[in-house]
Amino acid sequence: MAHRCRAAVFVSAASAANLPLGDDDGWLCALPLAHAGGLMIPIRCLVAGRAVVAAPHLEVSTLREAVDGRGATIASLVPTMLARLLEAGAAGMLRRLRAILLGGDAAPPRLLETCRAERLPVLCTYGLTETAGQVATQSPDEPAEPAAGVGRPLPGVEVRVADGGHILVRGPTVASALLGEPPRPADDWLDTGDLGHLDPRGRLHVTGRAGDVMVAGTTPTATPVSPST
Repeated sequence: MAHRCRAAVFVSAASAANLPLGDDDGWLCALPLAHAGGLMIPIRCLVAGRAVVAAPHLEVSTLREAVDGRGATIASLVPTMLARLLEAGAAGMLRRLRAILLGGDAAPPRLLETCRAERLPVLCTYGLTETAGQVATQSPDEPAEPAAGVGRPLPGVEVRVADGGHILVRGPTVASALLGEPPRPADDWLDTGDLGHLDPRGRLHVTGRAGDVMVAGTTPTATPVSPST
């Protein structure tokens, strides 16, 4: 897969348009850098001139250290990580974050209901490696609930749903070439392999995969529901 540097810069700017980063923000990175969801966190922060707060082994104690001692205000998590932190009693600490991007796998409705009950600042997000991370993300003004899907496409990213429910993506964030394939035209649509629909408010809802595919190590800012953070 070939990505141009401008794709990462573009998606970083588009992400910041949806969730602006302030001078005091620090982005908690607890996702592996070998995948787009983790790798895009330091790139996003580099473009914005903001701090990365690394926490390779995220537990309640390391979360507390990241928030209290190292200035983490935003986090990217997958549903399993968030669920385990909640089970460990970390709701109060998570509530102190300004935003939690939740992706990488389907977010169970019960988990989202718990997040609403605990008043957690969760933003569901959807993306994939082929798009350098985020495609669509809820805005801070939208509730973290199943009815909101994964939010609207980021500025400059086009999404449409073809026959059969296939989610197609086009824009400057799409990889310029895939392994074993010729270079991709700039105006070509990428079939993500995911299924879903756009609601009347333009919000994307991801409902599953197009085939019987095993997906390993998906990105959080690649999210069926809700595989970016």
